[in-house]
Amino acid sequence: MKQGNHGIPHLFSKLIITSASMVKCVFSMTLKIWKNSLILFFNLFNCYYALIIHSFASELK
Repeated sequence: MKQGNHGIPHLFSKLIITSASMVKCVFSMTLKIWKNSLILFFNLFNCYYALIIHSFASELK
């Protein structure tokens, strides 16, 4: 184990910590994109069925 300037042992190198932070950021962005895509899909899906129900109700009148 390496000792830092202040006598604190370094378990992980700065490169590993930076890489882990970047991976976490990429996965976080990917999850946000998936979440927004699902929300958009369900909103469009609900609008589509609302139009079908509206047109069906109009035909019944």
